[in-house]
Amino acid sequence: MTEESERLALEKELRKLVARNDDMTKQELTTRKEFATFFRKKSSIIALLESIDPDCATMQEITENEPRKVSEKVLERVPKLQWYNDQIDLLLKASKEGRLEIPEDLNESYNMYRELALLPQDTRSSID
Repeated sequence: MTEESERLALEKELRKLVARNDDMTKQELTTRKEFATFFRKKSSIIALLESIDPDCATMQEITENEPRKVSEKVLERVPKLQWYNDQIDLLLKASKEGRLEIPEDLNESYNMYRELALLPQDTRSSID
């Protein structure tokens, strides 16, 4: 291979890597936007649940290392939320059995969650 063909091959590889980097950067931005949207929707849902059942105000709090489940009062009105209680039970069971491992990648998501600023309408206590 001549010096010129090696240079062209390296330039071609560099262009591929730059394009891949650009794609990954765009994907990361999209994922961050989707995460923010998801988190805001979650906050809006919790605000709605609080308007149905004021006891839900403490639903996000963790007491005795266990998350609070959706109340029976809310489940009567929205039975499909039973799925969330079932998921909490599965996680607690897996945790007690030592089968629950949290990947390091989730630390970044947790940090995003902690740093995410909510919009005022996401946390209003009463839904019109």
